Amino acid sequence: MKKLLPIFVLFLLFFYVILVIGCGSAGGGGGGTVETPTIVSRTPTLDATGISQSATLELTFSIAMQTTVATAFAKRADTHTAGDYIGTLAFSWSNGNKTLRITGITSWDAGAGKIVSLLASLEGFRSVQGRALAENSVLWRYTLAGTSHNLTNMFMLHHSVGANLIAEGGVRTPVISNYNTVHGTSYKFWDHGYNSDGLTDYNGNPTLTNYDIPGDNTNPDGLDYIFTSSDPAAIYTRNLIMSHEVIIIKSCFPNADMPDNATLQAVKDHFTSMRTFFDAHPEKLFIVMGIPPLHRLVALTDEVNNRARARSFANWLKTTYVSGHPNVVCFDLFGYLAASSTIPGGDVANALKYDYERYHVGDDDSHPNTAANEAIGPIFGLFIIDAAQNY
Repeated sequence: MKKLLPIFVLFLLFFYVILVIGCGSAGGGGGGTVETPTIVSRTPTLDATGISQSATLELTFSIAMQTTVATAFAKRADTHTAGDYIGTLAFSWSNGNKTLRITGITSWDAGAGKIVSLLASLEGFRSVQGRALAENSVLWRYTLAGTSHNLTNMFMLHHSVGANLIAEGGVRTPVISNYNTVHGTSYKFWDHGYNSDGLTDYNGNPTLTNYDIPGDNTNPDGLDYIFTSSDPAAIYTRNLIMSHEVIIIKSCFPNADMPDNATLQAVKDHFTSMRTFFDAHPEKLFIVMGIPPLHRLVALTDEVNNRARARSFANWLKTTYVSGHPNVVCFDLFGYLAASSTIPGGDVANALKYDYERYHVGDDDSHPNTAANEAIGPIFGLFIIDAAQNY
């Protein structure tokens, strides 16, 4: 009997260990470990790019989750914006309540290139055992592809430099017309020169009408007047221009004469004033063109600095001016036409390139020649198509 006692004690100890282990693995029993849920995968993946506005979002967890999501979602246009959008979201579960699908966010449009963050509190998601997520609250973060505004009706307001660019550069035909044929698109390019020339339709035919541009003034102050003045004459012209979808504006080369910083600032002020109007019309795309440079033979006060200011304005227009304004883009006409440095017997820095001059001696005509227009016209035509498609 004494020999059997140690064996009996060992048997009881073994049985006790088995009992404790069994209770611990039962989950929910006293002393058992409860798993903390984690996010296994996201669709789209974190920091994905080019995501559609109407994308369906999926989140897969490591374990089964409660199907009641006790949280409010916030979508931010970017990670630094305080303004939240809380929409009506639809939730559905699959994969044994491990995968959550979210839809119903298509009404929110942040614009192409914007970063979207979908946020939720940690307490909003719990496993079937009641454990909250251990991760941070960023469920998704991705960059939008944007929604196309499908703008096809294009209009350009210009004078003689613009007219030559369109005609000699083949902007309407063959550039835009060939693009339409190859790609099955229907871009229509209208343009308006001096009031005496009037409006030309998308087939290149004169309409024998005009938009009565006040004073025939397409200088920066004249353009500012058209887009911002409450005078009846400005409103009349503005309404006609705004009947188009892509609006292209250009001032001519005399405005490249900038004898002092005050003149440069005044031009900037006019464009900034117009931009306020542009911002108020996100349904339109506005393309501003750099002011063409002057011929190297044009006599200027403080010539080097004068021409440098023209370059400074062109650089400002294509960078600072358009930054943060998605419906305003710049075609750097000055950059295409102006020489970057001085070459003895040829180019003068920030003047019309020597090879683009109509006359090299005896005439300071600043109109770019046919070679310039033939080189730049196709670039310009495709630029405005790309700008329309990307907005």
